[in-house]
Amino acid sequence: MARSRSRLPPLPVVVVMVMASLLLQSAAAAVEPHIEMVVNDNKNKSSSSKMNDDYCHYQFTVRTSGWVLASGTDSTLTFYVWDHYGTGVHVSQDGSGWPMFESNSEDVLNFDGPCISQPCVLVISTDGAGWQADWLMSWLEVVVTGGDGPPVEAVTFYNGRKGSDGVGGTWLGPNNKEMQIDLC
Repeated sequence: MARSRSRLPPLPVVVVMVMASLLLQSAAAAVEPHIEMVVNDNKNKSSSSKMNDDYCHYQFTVRTSGWVLASGTDSTLTFYVWDHYGTGVHVSQDGSGWPMFESNSEDVLNFDGPCISQPCVLVISTDGAGWQADWLMSWLEVVVTGGDGPPVEAVTFYNGRKGSDGVGGTWLGPNNKEMQIDLC
């Protein structure tokens, strides 16, 4: 009795083209994030704010929850941080370019912007678009360096209880496009 060999069929050209397309989308997603200075008119301004003509370096480390398989997103997310004077910056990043904001991942956004003092308010908004539009953040850490003021200590914003990986926290998506964490 002859033994038949088990062979996998060759990878179809279509699959190779899709994989190449995903790699190109990934490279396109590596473009510089959109950065802008924002002033929250609802807060009282003070002349003692760290904001000045100097620029600081910002590093946002974003942890997407891993407790639910579909907690990643393909939407564009915008992260706003304000200090207690109402001065802040924001950065937008498109999540449709693999592998940003995927389930159980940590993503780092580095950018330069006008200096602010200690961040204490985080607002995250989504455009609610994309194939997987919902998103569950576990935590976000903000580190600010540079400028002529004192160094700013790292601040971590937790979605829900610390150490909960976002369980019980706020989901973002087409039906809930914004969340806020206020530590001021």
